Amino acid sequence: MLNHTKIFPIIVPVQQEGIYALELSFNSKSLRNICENSNELANLFKDDSNRLKNRISDLLSFNNMAEFTQIFIKRVEKVKAGNTEMYQVNFGKNNYILIEASHIKNPTDDHGCIDWKSVNRIKIVSIGEIK
Repeated sequence: MLNHTKIFPIIVPVQQEGIYALELSFNSKSLRNICENSNELANLFKDDSNRLKNRISDLLSFNNMAEFTQIFIKRVEKVKAGNTEMYQVNFGKNNYILIEASHIKNPTDDHGCIDWKSVNRIKIVSIGEIK
């Protein structure tokens, strides 16, 4: 089960045709600090640190998660942890970013699944190496 701790948002409102781009937060302050520190990223991900920064920048340029997954279809897969639907975004050789919807009440479709077309607030739950 995932440890849901405080969310430390980075809100980057980029107006696109009257709609704000994805809002990004992190599962923990330490995760946010890692993602914002180039030296720390280089230590953890070596040659793939720039790819991680690029994926985070890419995320912030879309209006919702569905748009992102359509463009990066070969690098994204839907996963579940318990009852939580998430996306695993792969970058570099064997690394991933785990993302979940982060609305107070996540939008759902008629089947009770997350409506990713309506998700514009996301949280990076973890980053790591695919084993």
